[in-house]
Amino acid sequence: MTRPGTRTRLASAYVLSDTIVVVANHLTQAGFWLAGRPVVRLLPEATDAELGAAARAALQSGLAGVPTLKRAEYTPYLRDLAVAAGVRSWAALEKSARLCNVEQLPSGALRVVPHRHGGTRGDAAGYHELPEAAFEPGGNDDTAPRRSHPARDRAVTGPCRARGHLTSDGTDGATGIRL
Repeated sequence: MTRPGTRTRLASAYVLSDTIVVVANHLTQAGFWLAGRPVVRLLPEATDAELGAAARAALQSGLAGVPTLKRAEYTPYLRDLAVAAGVRSWAALEKSARLCNVEQLPSGALRVVPHRHGGTRGDAAGYHELPEAAFEPGGNDDTAPRRSHPARDRAVTGPCRARGHLTSDGTDGATGIRL
């Protein structure tokens, strides 16, 4: 579920050992995000520009106000994601993939939000945002944190590394993020 006014668009990158899957997210009428089409599969060797282009395309493709689907109706979307990742099911993807979201804020700025995975069972199951590790991509010291933060540092060296070609105005440049 999204908090009102916190993000207007959302893209997700699922990072596996042999592939990166970038997916658009759509905001339902009930107020939560669903992963959906388009789904883009990239090799880990993808350039920063390719990763940035996939993330920008996913952000632009996300829709708001889509009908809220029942689980059975949503299964084909999860299947697309699993197939793109080269695994048999959502459960297999969830067990092995790291997740990093790119969200567009109401101001138009972008924010990168790494996630931790709490396993597949129990109270901590699923992906959980690491808000303390979130950052806004940028190429100058004004957008970078002033001090090192262990959780952010792990996230940046993991699924979301700070560099690349994703800028809020959609242009390629030497600032941004690398998923």
